[in-house]
Amino acid sequence: MKSQRLWVSLGTQDLEFNRNLKLAECVKKLTFEHIQDFADQLAKRERCGEIVLYSDGKFDPMPTWEKRTINSIAEFKQKIPYH
Repeated sequence: MKSQRLWVSLGTQDLEFNRNLKLAECVKKLTFEHIQDFADQLAKRERCGEIVLYSDGKFDPMPTWEKRTINSIAEFKQKIPYH
């Protein structure tokens, strides 16, 4: 919703109302190493949060084994034990 986006911008002192543009720029700068470091910190409990990676890119999907394909985040979370 546009009004919600504008209120969030005001609340975060984004007076130029370009939060989405800034976010897109940050995502473009992400490297695999950044994602890997973040995932390592999550695994070591050095950081709170979760990570879900998804890309519906311009290429055809890679063939994967059904066992290795995650179709439901909720189901995946139920199967993975927390350490």
